Amino acid sequence: MSEEQLIIKEIDELRENVKGLKERKAELLSSIKTLKERKRKSVDEVRKLREELSKLRDLKKKLLEEKASLIQQRREVVSKLREVKNNLFSLREVMNNFKDVNGASIARIRNEIDRLEWRIITESLPLEEENRIIREISRLENMLEKMLESRKLKEEYKELKVALQSHNILLEDINKKIEDVSSKVGKIIEKEKALRESLNKHKGELEEINKSLSTALQELAQVGENLTNNIQKLKELQEKLKQLRLNKKKAEEERILLQKKEEVEQKMQREKRLSLYDLKILYGELEEGDEASSKNEDSQGFGSE
Repeated sequence: MSEEQLIIKEIDELRENVKGLKERKAELLSSIKTLKERKRKSVDEVRKLREELSKLRDLKKKLLEEKASLIQQRREVVSKLREVKNNLFSLREVMNNFKDVNGASIARIRNEIDRLEWRIITESLPLEEENRIIREISRLENMLEKMLESRKLKEEYKELKVALQSHNILLEDINKKIEDVSSKVGKIIEKEKALRESLNKHKGELEEINKSLSTALQELAQVGENLTNNIQKLKELQEKLKQLRLNKKKAEEERILLQKKEEVEQKMQREKRLSLYDLKILYGELEEGDEASSKNEDSQGFGSE
Protein backbone atom coordinates (compact mmCIF):
# COMPACT_ATOMS: atom_id res chain seq x y z
CA MET A 1 0.00 0.00 0.00
CA SER A 2 1.43 3.36 -1.08
CA GLU A 3 1.95 6.31 1.22
CA GLU A 4 -0.99 8.13 -0.39
CA GLN A 5 -3.27 5.17 0.19
CA LEU A 6 -2.12 4.94 3.80
CA ILE A 7 -2.85 8.64 4.32
CA ILE A 8 -6.28 8.32 2.65
CA LYS A 9 -7.05 5.33 4.86
CA GLU A 10 -6.03 7.25 7.96
CA ILE A 11 -8.09 10.28 6.82
CA ASP A 12 -11.15 8.03 6.37
CA GLU A 13 -10.61 6.59 9.84
CA LEU A 14 -10.23 10.06 11.32
CA ARG A 15 -13.41 11.24 9.56
CA GLU A 16 -15.28 8.31 11.10
CA ASN A 17 -13.77 9.18 14.49
CA VAL A 18 -14.76 12.83 14.10
CA LYS A 19 -18.27 11.81 13.08
CA GLY A 20 -18.55 9.48 16.07
CA LEU A 21 -17.15 12.11 18.44
CA LYS A 22 -19.59 14.73 17.13
CA GLU A 23 -22.48 12.33 17.61
CA ARG A 24 -21.26 11.51 21.12
CA LYS A 25 -20.88 15.23 21.86
CA ALA A 26 -24.47 15.84 20.73
CA GLU A 27 -25.65 12.96 22.94
CA LEU A 28 -23.73 14.31 25.92
CA LEU A 29 -25.05 17.85 25.41
CA SER A 30 -28.59 16.49 25.28
CA SER A 31 -27.97 14.36 28.37
CA ILE A 32 -26.41 17.30 30.24
CA LYS A 33 -29.39 19.49 29.36
CA THR A 34 -31.76 16.81 30.69
CA LEU A 35 -29.66 16.32 33.85
CA LYS A 36 -29.54 20.08 34.51
CA GLU A 37 -33.34 20.28 34.18
CA ARG A 38 -33.72 17.30 36.53
CA LYS A 39 -31.26 18.94 38.94
CA ARG A 40 -33.22 22.21 38.88
CA LYS A 41 -36.47 20.38 39.67
CA SER A 42 -34.78 18.28 42.36
CA VAL A 43 -33.21 21.37 43.98
CA ASP A 44 -36.62 23.11 43.96
CA GLU A 45 -38.23 20.04 45.55
CA VAL A 46 -35.52 19.81 48.22
CA ARG A 47 -35.96 23.53 48.97
CA LYS A 48 -39.76 23.17 49.25
CA LEU A 49 -39.44 20.14 51.54
CA ARG A 50 -36.97 21.99 53.78
CA GLU A 51 -39.34 24.97 53.97
CA GLU A 52 -42.24 22.65 54.88
CA LEU A 53 -40.12 20.96 57.55
CA SER A 54 -39.11 24.34 58.95
CA LYS A 55 -42.75 25.44 59.15
CA LEU A 56 -43.71 22.17 60.84
CA ARG A 57 -40.88 22.54 63.37
CA ASP A 58 -42.05 26.07 64.18
CA LEU A 59 -45.65 24.89 64.56
CA LYS A 60 -44.58 21.92 66.70
CA LYS A 61 -42.50 24.24 68.90
CA LYS A 62 -45.52 26.52 69.46
CA LEU A 63 -47.76 23.54 70.23
CA LEU A 64 -45.24 22.10 72.68
CA GLU A 65 -44.99 25.49 74.39
CA GLU A 66 -48.79 25.59 74.55
CA LYS A 67 -48.83 22.05 75.96
CA ALA A 68 -46.23 22.96 78.60
CA SER A 69 -48.34 25.98 79.58
CA LEU A 70 -51.47 23.79 79.81
CA ILE A 71 -49.63 21.21 81.91
CA GLN A 72 -48.54 23.99 84.26
CA GLN A 73 -52.15 25.21 84.45
CA ARG A 74 -53.25 21.66 85.19
CA ARG A 75 -50.73 21.40 88.02
CA GLU A 76 -52.09 24.62 89.50
CA VAL A 77 -55.71 23.45 89.15
CA VAL A 78 -54.89 20.05 90.67
CA SER A 79 -53.15 21.81 93.53
CA LYS A 80 -56.18 24.07 94.00
CA LEU A 81 -58.49 21.05 93.86
CA ARG A 82 -56.45 19.32 96.53
CA GLU A 83 -56.67 22.44 98.68
CA VAL A 84 -60.45 22.71 98.16
CA LYS A 85 -60.94 19.03 99.01
CA ASN A 86 -58.83 19.42 102.15
CA ASN A 87 -60.90 22.47 103.14
CA LEU A 88 -64.12 20.56 102.51
CA PHE A 89 -62.91 17.67 104.65
CA SER A 90 -61.88 20.01 107.45
CA LEU A 91 -65.15 21.93 107.22
CA ARG A 92 -67.14 18.72 107.31
CA GLU A 93 -65.33 17.72 110.51
CA VAL A 94 -66.20 21.09 112.06
CA MET A 95 -69.80 20.84 110.91
CA ASN A 96 -70.15 17.52 112.71
CA ASN A 97 -69.92 19.49 115.94
CA PHE A 98 -73.16 21.28 115.06
CA LYS A 99 -75.34 18.20 114.59
CA ASP A 100 -77.32 19.05 117.73
CA VAL A 101 -78.61 22.26 116.17
CA ASN A 102 -79.40 20.79 112.77
CA GLY A 103 -83.09 21.03 111.95
CA ALA A 104 -83.77 23.82 114.42
CA SER A 105 -85.27 27.12 113.26
CA ILE A 106 -83.28 30.27 113.85
CA ALA A 107 -86.43 32.38 113.69
CA ARG A 108 -88.18 30.18 116.24
CA ILE A 109 -85.17 30.34 118.58
CA ARG A 110 -85.07 34.12 118.27
CA ASN A 111 -88.81 34.34 118.91
CA GLU A 112 -88.43 32.14 121.95
CA ILE A 113 -85.61 34.31 123.31
CA ASP A 114 -87.69 37.42 122.71
CA ARG A 115 -90.71 35.85 124.45
CA LEU A 116 -88.69 34.81 127.48
CA GLU A 117 -87.00 38.23 127.74
CA TRP A 118 -90.43 39.86 127.47
CA ARG A 119 -91.72 37.70 130.35
CA ILE A 120 -88.85 38.83 132.55
CA ILE A 121 -89.56 42.45 131.65
CA THR A 122 -93.36 42.39 131.95
CA GLU A 123 -94.11 39.69 134.47
CA SER A 124 -93.48 39.54 138.17
CA LEU A 125 -91.84 36.16 138.48
CA PRO A 126 -90.58 34.24 141.38
CA LEU A 127 -86.81 34.31 141.69
CA GLU A 128 -86.46 30.65 140.95
CA GLU A 129 -88.57 30.97 137.78
CA GLU A 130 -86.69 34.08 136.68
CA ASN A 131 -83.35 32.30 137.12
CA ARG A 132 -84.64 29.33 135.17
CA ILE A 133 -85.76 31.64 132.32
CA ILE A 134 -82.38 33.40 132.35
CA ARG A 135 -80.61 30.05 132.08
CA GLU A 136 -82.97 29.09 129.24
CA ILE A 137 -82.29 32.36 127.43
CA SER A 138 -78.53 31.75 127.79
CA ARG A 139 -78.92 28.22 126.46
CA LEU A 140 -81.02 29.48 123.54
CA GLU A 141 -78.52 32.25 122.77
CA ASN A 142 -75.68 29.69 122.68
CA MET A 143 -77.79 27.52 120.43
CA LEU A 144 -78.57 30.53 118.19
CA GLU A 145 -74.86 31.37 117.96
CA LYS A 146 -74.07 27.79 117.00
CA MET A 147 -76.91 27.79 114.46
CA LEU A 148 -75.64 31.01 112.90
CA GLU A 149 -72.14 29.58 112.82
CA SER A 150 -73.52 26.37 111.33
CA ARG A 151 -75.35 28.33 108.63
CA LYS A 152 -72.16 30.24 107.85
CA LEU A 153 -70.23 26.98 107.61
CA LYS A 154 -72.89 25.50 105.34
CA GLU A 155 -72.58 28.52 103.04
CA GLU A 156 -68.83 28.11 102.98
CA TYR A 157 -69.28 24.41 102.29
CA LYS A 158 -71.62 25.18 99.36
CA GLU A 159 -69.13 27.69 98.00
CA LEU A 160 -66.34 25.12 98.28
CA LYS A 161 -68.51 22.53 96.52
CA VAL A 162 -69.15 25.02 93.71
CA ALA A 163 -65.42 25.79 93.57
CA LEU A 164 -64.70 22.06 93.49
CA GLN A 165 -67.10 21.54 90.62
CA SER A 166 -65.71 24.58 88.79
CA HIS A 167 -62.15 23.34 89.18
CA ASN A 168 -63.16 19.85 88.02
CA ILE A 169 -64.75 21.34 84.90
CA LEU A 170 -61.63 23.48 84.34
CA LEU A 171 -59.41 20.43 84.84
CA GLU A 172 -61.49 18.44 82.35
CA ASP A 173 -61.26 21.29 79.84
CA ILE A 174 -57.47 21.56 80.29
CA ASN A 175 -57.07 17.79 79.90
CA LYS A 176 -59.09 17.92 76.68
CA LYS A 177 -56.91 20.77 75.38
CA ILE A 178 -53.74 18.85 76.29
CA GLU A 179 -55.13 15.80 74.49
CA ASP A 180 -55.95 17.88 71.39
CA VAL A 181 -52.50 19.51 71.37
CA SER A 182 -50.81 16.12 71.89
CA SER A 183 -52.80 14.73 68.96
CA LYS A 184 -51.72 17.64 66.76
CA VAL A 185 -48.09 17.19 67.81
CA GLY A 186 -48.33 13.46 67.04
CA LYS A 187 -49.68 14.17 63.55
CA ILE A 188 -46.93 16.75 62.96
CA ILE A 189 -44.28 14.23 64.03
CA GLU A 190 -45.71 11.69 61.56
CA LYS A 191 -45.75 14.31 58.80
CA GLU A 192 -42.20 15.36 59.72
CA LYS A 193 -41.09 11.73 59.40
CA ALA A 194 -42.72 11.40 55.96
CA LEU A 195 -41.23 14.73 54.80
CA ARG A 196 -37.79 13.76 56.13
CA GLU A 197 -37.94 10.46 54.25
CA SER A 198 -38.99 12.29 51.09
CA LEU A 199 -36.23 14.87 51.64
CA ASN A 200 -33.58 12.16 52.07
CA LYS A 201 -34.88 10.44 48.92
CA HIS A 202 -34.66 13.65 46.86
CA LYS A 203 -31.23 14.47 48.33
CA GLY A 204 -30.06 11.00 47.28
CA GLU A 205 -31.49 11.55 43.79
CA LEU A 206 -29.83 14.97 43.64
CA GLU A 207 -26.50 13.43 44.63
CA GLU A 208 -26.85 10.83 41.86
CA ILE A 209 -27.79 13.54 39.35
CA ASN A 210 -24.73 15.59 40.38
CA LYS A 211 -22.50 12.52 39.95
CA SER A 212 -23.99 11.77 36.51
CA LEU A 213 -23.70 15.45 35.54
CA SER A 214 -20.07 15.59 36.69
CA THR A 215 -19.26 12.40 34.76
CA ALA A 216 -21.05 13.72 31.64
CA LEU A 217 -19.23 17.07 31.84
CA GLN A 218 -15.88 15.34 32.26
CA GLU A 219 -16.62 13.08 29.30
CA LEU A 220 -17.79 16.09 27.28
CA ALA A 221 -14.49 17.86 28.00
CA GLN A 222 -12.58 14.72 26.98
CA VAL A 223 -14.70 14.28 23.83
CA GLY A 224 -14.18 17.96 23.00
CA GLU A 225 -10.43 17.59 23.42
CA ASN A 226 -10.38 14.39 21.34
CA LEU A 227 -12.53 16.05 18.69
CA THR A 228 -10.21 19.05 18.51
CA ASN A 229 -7.15 16.78 18.28
CA ASN A 230 -8.76 14.60 15.60
CA ILE A 231 -9.85 17.60 13.54
CA GLN A 232 -6.35 19.09 13.82
CA LYS A 233 -4.78 15.78 12.83
CA LEU A 234 -7.28 15.45 9.96
CA LYS A 235 -6.33 18.89 8.69
CA GLU A 236 -2.66 18.00 8.94
CA LEU A 237 -3.20 14.74 7.02
CA GLN A 238 -5.30 16.52 4.38
CA GLU A 239 -2.54 19.08 4.00
CA LYS A 240 0.02 16.29 3.87
CA LEU A 241 -2.04 14.47 1.21
CA LYS A 242 -2.39 17.68 -0.76
CA GLN A 243 1.36 18.30 -0.58
CA LEU A 244 2.08 14.67 -1.49
CA ARG A 245 -0.17 14.93 -4.54
CA LEU A 246 1.39 18.26 -5.51
CA ASN A 247 4.86 16.76 -5.18
CA LYS A 248 3.73 13.74 -7.16
CA LYS A 249 2.22 15.93 -9.83
CA LYS A 250 5.33 18.09 -9.95
CA ALA A 251 7.57 15.04 -10.23
CA GLU A 252 5.38 13.68 -13.04
CA GLU A 253 5.48 17.02 -14.82
CA GLU A 254 9.28 17.14 -14.46
CA ARG A 255 9.52 13.60 -15.78
CA ILE A 256 7.34 14.45 -18.79
CA LEU A 257 9.28 17.68 -19.36
CA LEU A 258 12.56 15.81 -19.22
CA GLN A 259 11.21 13.24 -21.64
CA LYS A 260 10.04 15.97 -24.04
CA LYS A 261 13.38 17.72 -23.71
CA GLU A 262 15.12 14.51 -24.72
CA GLU A 263 12.74 14.22 -27.68
CA VAL A 264 13.55 17.81 -28.74
CA GLU A 265 17.28 17.14 -28.42
CA GLN A 266 16.83 14.06 -30.57
CA LYS A 267 15.01 16.20 -33.15
CA MET A 268 17.89 18.63 -33.08
CA GLN A 269 20.34 15.80 -33.58
CA ARG A 270 18.31 14.66 -36.56
CA GLU A 271 18.27 18.30 -37.71
CA LYS A 272 14.53 18.43 -37.76
CA ARG A 273 12.65 21.66 -37.66
CA LEU A 274 11.84 22.84 -34.07
CA SER A 275 8.59 24.52 -33.15
CA LEU A 276 8.22 27.39 -30.65
CA TYR A 277 6.88 24.83 -28.21
CA ASP A 278 10.02 22.73 -28.71
CA LEU A 279 12.21 25.74 -28.09
CA LYS A 280 10.37 26.58 -24.84
CA ILE A 281 10.86 22.98 -23.70
CA LEU A 282 14.53 23.17 -24.60
CA TYR A 283 15.17 26.40 -22.74
CA GLY A 284 12.83 25.67 -19.80
CA GLU A 285 10.34 28.42 -20.61
CA LEU A 286 7.28 26.19 -21.00
CA GLU A 287 4.11 27.58 -19.44
CA GLU A 288 0.61 26.25 -18.99
CA GLY A 289 -1.31 26.19 -22.28
CA ASP A 290 1.82 25.88 -24.37
CA GLU A 291 1.25 22.18 -24.94
CA ALA A 292 -2.25 22.81 -26.33
CA SER A 293 -1.01 25.55 -28.65
CA SER A 294 1.96 23.48 -29.86
CA LYS A 295 -0.26 21.53 -32.28
CA ASN A 296 -0.91 24.73 -34.23
CA GLU A 297 2.82 25.32 -34.52
CA ASP A 298 3.82 21.90 -35.90
CA SER A 299 3.99 23.37 -39.37
CA GLN A 300 6.40 26.13 -38.28
CA GLY A 301 9.89 25.72 -36.85
CA PHE A 302 13.56 26.42 -37.08
CA GLY A 303 16.29 24.45 -38.82
CA SER A 304 15.97 21.98 -41.71
CA GLU A 305 14.55 18.51 -42.10
